[in-house]
Amino acid sequence: PSSFAPGGDVNYSISFQNRGYSRPLHKRRFRLKFISADLECTMEDSSVDIRSWYASDTETYTVSGVARLPETIIVGSYNVYLDLADADGDLADNVLFKVGVANQGLFDASTGLNDLRHTITVNTGMLAEGTSQSYNTLSCGNWVSNWSALDEREIDSAHEVDPQDSRATMRGSGRLTLGKGIAKFNGSPRLYISPEDGSGGFDNMEITAYGKYVALGTPESYSGLTIATRSKHNNYANEPCDAFGYYARIYQDSGECAFQKEYYHWTTTGTVYTATRIVNCFEEGGSQVPLPLGQWVGMKFKVTTIPETDNVLLELYLDVDDNGNWELKHSFTDTPGSWLSTSSTTVPSECPQNDGDTVLRAGTASFLRTDGDIDTEVHWREVYMMNSPSTA
Repeated sequence: PSSFAPGGDVNYSISFQNRGYSRPLHKRRFRLKFISADLECTMEDSSVDIRSWYASDTETYTVSGVARLPETIIVGSYNVYLDLADADGDLADNVLFKVGVANQGLFDASTGLNDLRHTITVNTGMLAEGTSQSYNTLSCGNWVSNWSALDEREIDSAHEVDPQDSRATMRGSGRLTLGKGIAKFNGSPRLYISPEDGSGGFDNMEITAYGKYVALGTPESYSGLTIATRSKHNNYANEPCDAFGYYARIYQDSGECAFQKEYYHWTTTGTVYTATRIVNCFEEGGSQVPLPLGQWVGMKFKVTTIPETDNVLLELYLDVDDNGNWELKHSFTDTPGSWLSTSSTTVPSECPQNDGDTVLRAGTASFLRTDGDIDTEVHWREVYMMNSPSTA
């Protein structure tokens, strides 16, 4: 079938022949991309190794599997593409290191994608059929990082907009370098993403990003791979109460995963946060260890208002081996009156939110951040921000 419901299973089967002179020498990621006018979704099948495809006039290599659509995927028509990306995370989104199939007219050198000339339609009027025991999940985003350009571009001042993406703005201090498939963060920059016009803002969210510490420099005690959403932090200079929002972080020095809620942010009177909700995420031999240096780690941060309640569910999934296998590492439900500000701070009375309130309104900013001096270098790649339909 070519029509599916959200949450349904897409069965795929693609056959290849290698009529060259040898097998591929370098490992490649086998990814399918489903792209519509509003959304881009990516699935990786880590079981495929094209280095085993030896040259033959008769042998056929078939890749089959199941791609499960997110329950919150946007309805519409999606064109399907094959992405044979480099296995090295630093090169995975660099178009110079993509592989094209030999079929005439399928490979687009400007994007590095192979057009499979197949379209699926997602329709809410259908019944989801998600019964497969083994499947690959899709990461989707109506904002997707656009850093594939070979010429790197540098952003080094607060409020500077990415010249190739009007929705992306730098805040904080330091330097952003965008290109060749990655975003380099030096110092303490923040990359703010604004919602699409007419979308209603960032409400129920699923944000996927891969991050890697390249150089520690002089980190802060709170340094780590950090994602924030359901916030209006982009307006805190005008209205400090707008900083109200949720954070997910992997601390660099401890390897712990944490959630935190911010109530208020002002440069002179300080900030108001909750205490962090922390679990161990990186251990060796039963002992807690720091976030590994030089290792890509995938983060998937989900923020969902539980239907018919004022409770908000926070979930953090990790792909620690950079192979598309996601594991739920941290889950916490924020309920009214339970997650209060720290004892040393109070929520100002002029704020519309009270201490203990859950964040229910949509935000106007989602962002990535790292913290350190100019010698601190963190790389990000494959960032997907999906604003799911509201279920509250």
